Amino acid sequence: MLILKALIALAVILLGVVAGSAATFVVWKWGGTSPAVAIVTGVSVCFALVGASIGLVSFLGSD
Repeated sequence: MLILKALIALAVILLGVVAGSAATFVVWKWGGTSPAVAIVTGVSVCFALVGASIGLVSFLGSD
């Protein structure tokens, strides 16, 4: 079960990095904002998904 939780956490963290990168690109390219705003948006998306992963693993309980 511990390996399954670790894999879930890793998958959500990787999803966070990919989603954060995509959000950065979309906001910068089509949002008409500065690169700094786009980077902050991408980092926020990444941190939100990483936080969700930590919460999910905590919710699943410990072994």
